[in-house]
Amino acid sequence: MSRDPLDNLSVVRQCPAQWSRMIGDDQIRFCSHCNQNVYNLTNMSREEAKAVLSETEGKLCARFYKRGDGTIVTRDCSPAVKAGTKLKVAFVAVFGGALAALGFPILAPVYSGQVKMSPHQLVSKYARRLVRIDEQIGESKDTEEKKALLEWREEIERNLDKALKDERKGASR
Repeated sequence: MSRDPLDNLSVVRQCPAQWSRMIGDDQIRFCSHCNQNVYNLTNMSREEAKAVLSETEGKLCARFYKRGDGTIVTRDCSPAVKAGTKLKVAFVAVFGGALAALGFPILAPVYSGQVKMSPHQLVSKYARRLVRIDEQIGESKDTEEKKALLEWREEIERNLDKALKDERKGASR
């Protein structure tokens, strides 16, 4: 069993309160439903999230997203993921440059958005989008804008749920 507190995080009881309706900032808000601070671990660095878990002895209300492999999504991803991403980017840049130089029409799907992201990448993407949209909802004063943002948030949540299911399906293979 890992000694990293983020690897052993579990939900005892899920709160029905919506993050967007709580008062606070992008990392901590106050929940009037349970009368406690709620920490957004997804919008913290891994070290910040560990510090919060340590300070609260693991007894806290938290908002977080868990990947199919059980890891918690944080603002900074692990060095291994970053290194792998940099390697992939370098490979794609070299390979893409070579194809572009040769003029292959195979690049058309890249420019049209048809290249698929992995479920892991989609989970991270949608989790970050939810954090940003919650910030916008919290800052918005216009009711029509809030309504549109809440509808957009629901769509992002549906996409995140689908990506999480796809990721779990891929992890169970």
